[in-house]
This record gives sequence, structure tokens and C-alpha cells, in this order.
Amino acid sequence: MLRFILPITCLLAIACAAKAESPSHRFITADSSKGRIAIIAADGRTEWEYKIGPLHDLHVLPDGHVLFQDSWTHLLEVDPKTNKIVWQYDSAKQNGNEGKGIEVHAFQRLDDGVTMIAESGVVADHRGRSRRQAVAADQASSQQARRPSRYAAGPQAR
Repeated sequence: MLRFILPITCLLAIACAAKAESPSHRFITADSSKGRIAIIAADGRTEWEYKIGPLHDLHVLPDGHVLFQDSWTHLLEVDPKTNKIVWQYDSAKQNGNEGKGIEVHAFQRLDDGVTMIAESGVVADHRGRSRRQAVAADQASSQQARRPSRYAAGPQAR
């Protein structure tokens, strides 16, 4: 009886493996070597792609738009269906930052529609008005404490 268990187990494993489908889902990815981000369909085809430069972060928003950066200072929200830029923010040109060494370090669309942007500088609202400065805890003990992080708020919910 035992001599039949191994062959039957192997046949069952093969049958289960043949019926098992590989996981498939739609996802967004970034390829720094090719300078692009892309939405890949569940079947593996590229649904949408966009040329980028340096990238820290990217998000697919609930409405399907993609929030990302195409340089160290420039953020974009793009509608992949039309490829239209629906919002943008440039930390190197806004809030009186012209000529300053400002970079975007992280960003996130908040539930109320405002985009929180962490950059090296001061806090600004969605219209680009400065609100306050906040020194990041990890910078407080370093020489960079003189260069606080900025938390800028992007567009209000449309």
C-alpha cells in the first residue's frame, strides 16, 4: 500500500500545479535604467508609460490618476487615460525657492485631497504659500539641522 502513496501524491501534485493559475494583477512599476514608469496589465502588456528622471515615490490615486515625480523637484499628477497633466508642483520654482537647493523627498495624497510634500525647506499650502518650518527629528542632531524639511500641501480635492 505504501508503494502507491508516493506515485499518487506525485500525480496529485502535478494535477494541482497544472490547474493552478499564476497570480495575475495590474500594477505600476518604475524602471530607472530606462527612465520610465508604467502601468502593466494583468496579461503583462504595458497599458501606459511615462518618461521620468530621478524618482523617490509614485502613487496610483483612487481616481486612477498617477502621482509621481519626473525630477528631484517636479511632481506631476497625470491621467493615464488621456496622458494629460492635471496638477503639477515644482519645488525649485515655487515658494521663493528659485536658486535654492531644494529637493522633494516624499509625497502623498491625503484623504482630504491635499498632497503632502516633504522637501528640504518650509511648510506651504496647496496654493504654494509658506506656512511654517519643521525640522525633521533625524536632522535635529546633525549638521543638517540648519536645513529643515518642508511639508507642502498640494491641490485640494477637485
